Amino acid sequence: MENMYSRFVTNPLNGLDDGSFFKKGFYYIVKLASIGVAIWGFYLIFASMFGDAGYFKSLKGMEIWPLIRSLLFFLSNIVISAMAVMWLTSVLWKRSEEFKEVDYNGVPLIIPRFIKLFGQLVAVVFVTVSVTYASAHIFVANPGVYMPLEDIYKAIMNNPINEIPRVQGFIESLPKLSMNIGEVNGFGHYMNDFFFDGAIWNIVKGLILAFINLAVFYFIAEIFEIVIYFLIRKQLFK
Repeated sequence: MENMYSRFVTNPLNGLDDGSFFKKGFYYIVKLASIGVAIWGFYLIFASMFGDAGYFKSLKGMEIWPLIRSLLFFLSNIVISAMAVMWLTSVLWKRSEEFKEVDYNGVPLIIPRFIKLFGQLVAVVFVTVSVTYASAHIFVANPGVYMPLEDIYKAIMNNPINEIPRVQGFIESLPKLSMNIGEVNGFGHYMNDFFFDGAIWNIVKGLILAFINLAVFYFIAEIFEIVIYFLIRKQLFK
């Protein structure tokens, strides 16, 4: 009876008091999220190839040159998408491990860690989408034909932080990545599009957006931390 009391009452309550319960809980939540992203991502990479709305269906009736360009973009985007999945998974996996290592200072101080994590995931999305669009510009192909991770990107971009009106307005004011692939009239036009309107410029914009995004999320997280520490100190000195 005493062992049962210790197992089901004393130990859980001690875990709540010393924070080990929350550390383990957040560890498993983020760890499962990383595994979920990996499974979901690789499933989407392959599932998006087939079916009525799949990539291979879109090839029907294409002329040979657009078909070749589309296939080259498709192959490059498989690599980009796989790397994006591994990148997102690795970020989540590493952050989950850190929950076991950091000292527990209360649930409120865990919130900034999640704010920063959201920022890191959004930054990965900006970079990978910019590289995807750049690849589409290189091969003069429509990126919308095969973009398997679009659902994951949308899920990350529609996080609670981005729904805050001021944050949302700020994000909308940032430069947009270009995915409009037009007809190429000669090599000169292609090179101009490659450097200034498409591939290289998209990657540059993606990196800029990722940096600004990280700065904003980290700023919000650190302001949150300052407020929490201020309230804690105020409480202590009462």
